Amino acid sequence: MKFEELCDARYSLRKFDSRPVEAEKLQKVLEAGRKAPTAHNLQPQRFFVMQSEEALAKADTCTACHFHPPVVIVAAYDPEIAWKREEDGKNHGEIDVTLAVSQMICRQQNWDWEQRMLVCLIQKNCWSSSQR
Repeated sequence: MKFEELCDARYSLRKFDSRPVEAEKLQKVLEAGRKAPTAHNLQPQRFFVMQSEEALAKADTCTACHFHPPVVIVAAYDPEIAWKREEDGKNHGEIDVTLAVSQMICRQQNWDWEQRMLVCLIQKNCWSSSQR
């Protein structure tokens, strides 16, 4: 699929299929995120896979959007590990994790629609040093 076709085919998902995500597909997507380029190759991105009923219920508390996916991948970064620009201290962790998620989405571009793990991006700053 060409990029333009991919952009044209985009739509807002309001309900996920209840079938579990195949472990092999989940691993391929996670591996794509792990291999993503990061500033100075420091790899500050972290992925938390939530699949149990209890974990998915906790994920529901982080957002007002409840589409009931069979799996949630929480993409985060460790600000202590991420590269900081010398001149102004800008932490590049948010850029790194965004690149990783983009690569995870692109990894699926050649899969049939029925095979894709569709994405609902929710941005929330839930990271604190006490939660590591």
